[in-house]
Amino acid sequence: MKVLGISPLDKDASASLVEDGKILFAAGEERFSRQKQHAGFPYKAVEAALAATNTKPEEIEIVAYAFLTPEQETNSVIKSFARERDEVNGFRDHGLQERLAAAERRVPQRTRGIPGLSHPNRWMEKPWAYQTFYRLVGGSPLLSHYAERYAEKQRIKSTPRDHQHWATDLETGLRHFGLLDKLRRYEHHLSHAANSYLASGFERALVAVLHDVLFDFTFDASAVATASLCIAPRVLVSARLRPLRSVEQLRAAVRAGAGFRSPVALLAHLLRDQAGVLVDIVRQATQRVDHIEDRLLANRIAARRAELGSLRRVLVRLQRLLAPEPAALFRLLTQPPGWIVPDDRQDLQRSAEEFAAAVSDTVAVVERVKLVQEELVALVNEQTNRTLFVLTMVTVLALPINLVAGLFGMNVGGVPLASHRHGFLIVVVILLLVTVLLAYVALGRRRE
Repeated sequence: MKVLGISPLDKDASASLVEDGKILFAAGEERFSRQKQHAGFPYKAVEAALAATNTKPEEIEIVAYAFLTPEQETNSVIKSFARERDEVNGFRDHGLQERLAAAERRVPQRTRGIPGLSHPNRWMEKPWAYQTFYRLVGGSPLLSHYAERYAEKQRIKSTPRDHQHWATDLETGLRHFGLLDKLRRYEHHLSHAANSYLASGFERALVAVLHDVLFDFTFDASAVATASLCIAPRVLVSARLRPLRSVEQLRAAVRAGAGFRSPVALLAHLLRDQAGVLVDIVRQATQRVDHIEDRLLANRIAARRAELGSLRRVLVRLQRLLAPEPAALFRLLTQPPGWIVPDDRQDLQRSAEEFAAAVSDTVAVVERVKLVQEELVALVNEQTNRTLFVLTMVTVLALPINLVAGLFGMNVGGVPLASHRHGFLIVVVILLLVTVLLAYVALGRRRE
């Protein structure tokens, strides 16, 4: 069976031809158009695929496209934004400038020239106007909030329009080759997993899509990444440029001489490494929460409010991304396929249990962070109310003095007690009595 694969048309459009799991041809449209990161239907790449493999359009049985329908992709984006809003639950980390600076430092600089670019880092650099805008918005919590909501609305608004444009372009291109009736749409991450397997060169391999954290994890929500793995008897293929912590630990274990009887055993070891990494993250998070609680008990309220919100965001993201993995493994183990031998099934069962326990620990830490946040908010509100009460009392007590000063300060005739010998003393006594009365009423109501 011959399958023609079309990549998403938003950028780097490409085409590949696969027959019975073997890659016959694969090329990007930019190789023919000489346009870097070519967007749109890859007409020339498809023509080259058919010509290089001597394939006629009617011989192709399926055209695979790595996006769902515009309606499904739009619903996915809306649900994703809804989950992000639920994660923060009213608490936001406004340290955008620090995160941008840290992300910028992590991006490697290219030194070798790239054909078609004026300098190697051209597509990696933001214009000066964008950099200035990001710094201004990141420095203001209010501007950051409204910019985030505006970007969310614009993304939700543009998603159906963009996907409809790409769908129209796709259908036009396939109609040109007479392949429109053979179009099949597939989920994007499933396509990544298939790419990991097909590029490995193995006939039999275990493909897994796992979530992990970067090797240099620094409690940044962007440091949680997805890896598509292809595991064969002697090779593990991961299409990641930056190392993930669990995969890096697995690599170190293999270099130290660790052996595995099967790909499933290797996957079980990788899951145990993931559980260990998660436990280490929970331990670090617990230490940070302990430190924040100590400062909170010492009434140092200004300490770490942004850090607490960032910590909760990262832990909730980890929990949301990693929690489905043990559940999926438990479902698999209830009716295991025939190629999983009993020993591998027991190893996978133990690894899933350890991973599930680590995920439950993150739930406990998230609840603890939530309680600390609520206590912090209560203390801040109490301090704010106390400050407002003091300001109100000062205003109320100074009100009689201000009224009398304004009254007696008028340069007109008939001012009371103007000619009386003890007029000033009488006015002062009256003001003191009125002020004491107002203070008694205000403080009495507060005690009630």
